[in-house]
Amino acid sequence: MEKVMHAWAALSAVYLFALAALASAPVLAQDLILPAGTPVDVGFSPNGGAEAIVLNAIGSARSSVLMSAYTFTNRRISDALQAAERRGVKVAIVADLERNKQPNGELRYLAEHGIPVRVNGNFLDKHSKYLIIDQMSVETGSFNYSSASALKNEENVLWLHNVPQLAKVFTEEWQSIWQGGQNIN
Repeated sequence: MEKVMHAWAALSAVYLFALAALASAPVLAQDLILPAGTPVDVGFSPNGGAEAIVLNAIGSARSSVLMSAYTFTNRRISDALQAAERRGVKVAIVADLERNKQPNGELRYLAEHGIPVRVNGNFLDKHSKYLIIDQMSVETGSFNYSSASALKNEENVLWLHNVPQLAKVFTEEWQSIWQGGQNIN
């Protein structure tokens, strides 16, 4: 039981940090607690399930996937996004301009296949990496949507299910970064 309490305290701290960091208005303490029973998936890489959690999050989408990416070189994630789009899920991606200039990169490939992709160069590094699934769930962490993150780097993923209030905060930030970006060329 003590381990469960420590896990809840850690997750509440992550939730508090995410809301405080992204919110444009003050956030009240009572709004910062994960609802009891909130499903959470945690994974690490390499070989600790981080990529699988990202793929499962995309695979669970029924209406929308909004992605914020720093680097994007992972073909398995690209394929999962295309599969979601073919299921009728609205997919849109905003990524760091400097890290995604490859003429044959995954983002360009997705854009050429009809998925809206924008790049944003308004920051030294647009380092945020997250998915917003169906305006209800958020996947975030250090995991870049790259092959190196899945196979070589030490990374982490946290997928918070059924947290619409948190998803709303992430969506507002995503929309701001999207608006400040430009279509991928």
